[in-house]
Amino acid sequence: MQSKEICPNCKEDLAAPSSLSSWSSWSSWSVPWWSVARSLPVWAIMICEVGNSFGYSVYFSYLPTYIENVIGVPIRENGLLSSLPFLARYLGGVLFATFGEWLIARGRLSVLPVRRIFSAVAMLGPAFALLAVAHSGCNPVLAIFLLCLGFFLNGAITVGLLCNKADVSIHYAGTVSGLGNTCANIASFVVPLVVGAITRDQQTLRAWQKVFWMCVPMYVLCEAFFLVFASGTRQPWDRGQGREEEEKEKEEEEEEEMAKEEGKEMMQEEGNARIKACQDELYDEDLLRGRQGHASAGWVFQGDRKNSIRSVLECVTCSGVLFTHGLDHVMDS
Repeated sequence: MQSKEICPNCKEDLAAPSSLSSWSSWSSWSVPWWSVARSLPVWAIMICEVGNSFGYSVYFSYLPTYIENVIGVPIRENGLLSSLPFLARYLGGVLFATFGEWLIARGRLSVLPVRRIFSAVAMLGPAFALLAVAHSGCNPVLAIFLLCLGFFLNGAITVGLLCNKADVSIHYAGTVSGLGNTCANIASFVVPLVVGAITRDQQTLRAWQKVFWMCVPMYVLCEAFFLVFASGTRQPWDRGQGREEEEKEKEEEEEEEMAKEEGKEMMQEEGNARIKACQDELYDEDLLRGRQGHASAGWVFQGDRKNSIRSVLECVTCSGVLFTHGLDHVMDS
């Protein structure tokens, strides 16, 4: 089996914390809201979410109504037709995500170009598909095919906008995703109001053409902002600015503790070495005393070479004196 390769952008800082304490330190950090609010890549994500959600809400909420009132298929019978675009979107999401990650893993394209290309496909594809639907008349087959094509292309959002949230921030990806989803939901609130105002008592092809045309500038303008300000790298505020000093202090404290422990161990080793040296010295003295007990002269000195020679001469002299006295004693007797 072929091993899965990691995105080069993720290899830089995906080293996960090695202990639960490091995880808890990350989770205890507060979100740098001011830095996030000034980050253009985050704004690019939020604005792109608005455009994508606006068009998606039109598809999701009003597709059965369009099929019934314009194409002429009753809403009780158009369940399968209404679900086909969403099935196409699922298939497109799987295929585009696989292809996009393959491009990154093989080094064919870097992260940012992949995000831009597939985001453009996901946003501009449905826009042009809606334009085609608006001018397709009442042909049901052509209209459903174009809607499925537009939603199939929108599946590329999986490797474009959605993945970009983890590109700009690893530790605050949930926060960035929450901000984007908030903007998307705001757009979803607005869509029913706008569509209802346009199609109220006017369930005609011309009214729905206005609805579809309204989605086009939302898709295009929001995608243009994303293409200009999107980023494929982690932002400086995601690296814990203002927290690095705390980590350094913790590391220094840990190093100091380790140094203290090493010092204690060295002192203990030195103490043990001194005790052993004293024991060896006492043993040598006991051995020396034993030798002195067996010596005839009674003096044996240890030291450097001069002391050893002096000790030998003194022993010889003492032996000579004793021998002389003994000889005199014999002669007197």
